[in-house]
Amino acid sequence: MTESTHQRIRPSGRGDEEARASAEATPPASLSTEVLDGRAAHLTGDVRRAPGRAPRNFTGYARDAAATGVWRR
Repeated sequence: MTESTHQRIRPSGRGDEEARASAEATPPASLSTEVLDGRAAHLTGDVRRAPGRAPRNFTGYARDAAATGVWRR
């Protein structure tokens, strides 16, 4: 995001364990756990069918969103 927005993005300072504990404390804990442990790390055909296009990587999304000015201060 730093590269796309040309703004310094600072980490929250939370480590993996603290982030996991926070996610697990927020309902639905099972969904948070599945996202964090990588069980849902693969793409399905639904990712292409829902928007009617191929999935995008985060870099492309961040670049295009930054170009709209949405993150300007």
